[in-house]
This record gives sequence, C-alpha cells and structure tokens, in this order.
Amino acid sequence: MTHRQPAKLDGILRMAAAAGLLLFLFLQVFPFIRNFAKEPFQVLTREEVRQRAEALAAERFGTEAGRIVSLDVTHLTDSRATGYFSKYGLLDDYEETWYADFPADVYRADLRLDDGSFLHLSFHMESGNLVSWEYEAGDGADAAPASVRPEDALAWAAGWGIRAGEWTPVADSGGEADGEWTFRHRGGPPGEAGLLLTVRLPASGDAEGAPAGGKIAYRFELPEAFTAELDRQQERALRWTMLGNLLPQAAMFLLAVIYAGLYGNYTSFRRGWFLAALAFLIYFVVTLNMWSGYRADLLFEGLPVDEAETAVFVTMAVSVMLAMGGAFMTYFCAVAGDGLWNRMEPGKRLWPRWRDADYGERAYDAMKRGYLIAFILLGLQSVIFLALQAGLGAFATTDASQTAYNMTHPWVYPVYGWWAAIGEEIQIRFFGIGIMRLWLIGLAAFLLRKAPSARTAAALTWLAMIPPNLVWAFGHVGYSIYPVYSRLIELVLLGFLIGWFMIRFGLMTVIFAHAALDAVLIGTQLLTDGMPGDAWAAVAFMASPALVGWAILRLHRLLRKPGTAAA
Repeated sequence: MTHRQPAKLDGILRMAAAAGLLLFLFLQVFPFIRNFAKEPFQVLTREEVRQRAEALAAERFGTEAGRIVSLDVTHLTDSRATGYFSKYGLLDDYEETWYADFPADVYRADLRLDDGSFLHLSFHMESGNLVSWEYEAGDGADAAPASVRPEDALAWAAGWGIRAGEWTPVADSGGEADGEWTFRHRGGPPGEAGLLLTVRLPASGDAEGAPAGGKIAYRFELPEAFTAELDRQQERALRWTMLGNLLPQAAMFLLAVIYAGLYGNYTSFRRGWFLAALAFLIYFVVTLNMWSGYRADLLFEGLPVDEAETAVFVTMAVSVMLAMGGAFMTYFCAVAGDGLWNRMEPGKRLWPRWRDADYGERAYDAMKRGYLIAFILLGLQSVIFLALQAGLGAFATTDASQTAYNMTHPWVYPVYGWWAAIGEEIQIRFFGIGIMRLWLIGLAAFLLRKAPSARTAAALTWLAMIPPNLVWAFGHVGYSIYPVYSRLIELVLLGFLIGWFMIRFGLMTVIFAHAALDAVLIGTQLLTDGMPGDAWAAVAFMASPALVGWAILRLHRLLRKPGTAAA
C-alpha cells in the first residue's frame, strides 16, 4: 500500500511552513541578531576557565597546581534575578549598571585542595574576571578575627577590586562575631532590586593574599512579593507535574500493557522495541553529559560540594531508572497504539512496517513533511508566547541545567530532542489519542446503539486529544517559563495541531516534526550561546532529521528483499 497525500494539501503545508518560519525568524531570531550585532559577545570555554582558575589560585591564593586534588567548572545562574529583570523589562538597565562587575551568570571553579579545603572562584563568563570567591578552610585553619569593623572589611575588599564608596553596611549583619559583614549597594538599582555584598576576612588577610576563611561574594536582593510568587509558582509546577503527568503516565503504562495483549492480533510484539531502546540510549548518554547541569542549582543554593555531588549521583541514578521504565512504556505504547489504530482504521496504517515495499519512501516523505510541520509549530509557538506575554505577563528565565555551558560535550546536547520526539509522540499521541478515541467512540456507539456517523467520530477524535495533550503539557510546567499555566495553554493548543498531523500523515511524520522542532530550538540556542565551535554542532543537528530520513531510505532500499510487497 502506498501512502501519498494530495498535492494540494502539500502545497498548503509549504505555504503555512513558510509563514511559520518567517514568524519564528522575525519574532525570535532576528531580534537577537540585531542585539548581537550591536554588542557581540563570546563566552569562555570550560577548559579556559580551568586554566584561569589554576593560574589565579597560584597567583593570588598561593595555591600551586600540585595541591589541587580536583577542579570542576560549573555554570551557575541566578534565575530569579534574571526572571525579575526579564519580567519587568529591566535587562538593559541591569546590563548598563551591574552586569560587568556582578553578572547573574558565572562560571564557578571548585578547587579541592590536599588539606581538605575548598577554593571557590567565580568568573565573568565573557571577560573572565574574578567576580567573587570563597576559601573554605580545612581542619586546623586559623579562626576568623574576633572583631571586624565594616570599614575594615571594605578596606580589605578594596584590594580585590571592590569600590568601597559604593557600599553601605546592613545593620545587624555580623562582623563582630565572625568577621563577616553584609553591605548594600548605594547606586540606583534596576527597578526595586538591590545588590548585597558579603565580605568575610580571614584571620590574617590583606590585599595581597587570601588565607583560608576569606570570602567576597554578592547576591541580588529582589522584592519579597516577586520571590514569594515565584515560590508559589514552583510549588504549583511540582504538584501539577506529579498529579497531571507522572500519575496519569503510570496509568497509561498499565493500560498500554493491557491493550497490547487485547489487540495483539492487530499488531506485532516486535513493534517499537528498537525505538524504545534507542530512546533509552539517548537519554542515558544525555544524562551523563549533564552532570554539571545537575550540580548547578544545588551549588547555587549553597549546598557543599561533597553533598551536591552525592545528590547529583542519586538524582542521575533515579533518572536513569525512570528512563528505563519510560523505555518499557514506549515499547508497550507502540505495540498497543499500533493495534488500536489498525483495529479502528483498517487499511490506513498510521505506522508502516519495515517489510512494506514503500517503507523507505514513506520515511523520507515523513521527514520532508516533518520539517514543514516543525516550521508551522515554531511560528505558532512564537505567536502564542507573544500573546501570553501581552495577556498574562508571561516571561522566561534561565535554567543552568538546560544550557550548553554545563554540558560535558555541548555538541551532544541536541540529541536530547530525539528522545523527546520518540517517547512523547508514541506515548502521548499514538497511544494516548488512540485509547481515548477508542473509548469515546465505543461510548457513543453504546449510547446511540449504532456506530456514530463520520461527523460524530471526527468530533470525538478532537475531544480524544484533550486528555493526552494535558498530560503532555503538565509534563512541561517545570520549565523556567512563568506563570506555569502559560505552558498548559501553549502546549494544549500545539498538541491539537500535532495530533491532527499524526492522524493525517502518520506517526513517523510527527516524530520527525518533533525532532526537527527541537533541533531548530536547541540549535538556535547553540548558535547564540557565544561558545566557539557550537555553531557547527547546531547546523549538524538542525540537519539531523534530514540525514536520518535519507539514511532510512537508502538503508531500506539496500536491505529489502526483492519482490517484497506492501502488507
């Protein structure tokens, strides 16, 4: 059975794709390019930061390379501060006033020394300047001075580049007890934000050196109303993820196992095992690649390095086990979904088999239409987010766990999109819509005492998309976009469109569309992250769906047996 779509529909797709691509470029890409043209930037690589940290440790802290047991570099970000500046249109003000000396994003080098102490050095990601540091004393280190005046603390900090006249002490912030003082910046802050500086003198410190126990660090002081609301949003996202995504997915897993058995006569239990295994392998590789990303938030919140690394190991182990469960779920959803659709739509076959004579051609066509659909979705997504910004005050902030800066190998990052494309399209769209459609049409037939009309069946199919779309959307509310319900609106709307494309063009098309969508989004991030060399990875992964589609076509033609007929 060949599977060709009307040329008219393909023409409509191409026009819609062109419009979507233009919207994406004008709303998302071109504004950044204009800003980049005005103020081009390039960030340091993690290896460059390691070299700077080693050199600075020797130069200013008297720590020779032979004393360094380990050196880890992590990108840390103050997502709350960035979110505040973004929400209230203060990013330009922030960059003009504080960014050069007090960036919200830094590279932090954690140097473990042979005496059990730690030296934490934070660097500006572009200039490479040291912007904050802390020397955690090991056992037996000198105690902090018993009494330190604030002016003494500022005078000592001046030797590290702090302009003493810009700061005023915060009342009751310490000093007398532990040698540590907190200061507030005198300058005009962006909006209602403030800037705090913590200075802790070592027992024998001066402007020329920094014995164990010293510290110069800053943090942003944000309006309490903003941080309280952000806390509520994050708690809501966690609750919604559990109730709206994880629990329903557990139920879907059980249903997939049951319906795989019930409809086994309409499918094959060999279906989906390769894709499920591939998705797990991708997730495993990407998880290992994100070690520093998992560390970032823990370190930013002040967790000691050893405790953070233990927590990261546990988190990664749990993530891998969950991914293994997700792989089994993908497999059973593939089998059950194939059986459901073959039972409901005999002869249409939303998911062709390798043994089909035209499998390679269908995969290649799916790839081409996948790109067109991805461009449509990119444009629609851009318009939706713009509307959410205007209507709900939606804003995005940074997430250190999702940046290439924290990837061991940044070029591996875009592969993550293929994991999402395979797992989510098989679980949510293929099986999720299929099972809901089966139930709704069965209920309609029971109530009407006859098979529903084509019009009724079509309406019920659209209705069947709502629950799986919600499960999908609830699984994304934990991303750094606020308010969290804005993602529900965005993804439910996109989910209707993706569901229609799946029913119209088949499973492979939406897998390619999802992969192309993520490839463009992640690739754009790599193109604009200021990292040397990431551009090549971006271009390669934007082209990866095309390469995969072409490879499937060639491989199928090469390996298929002569005389193979369509099933």
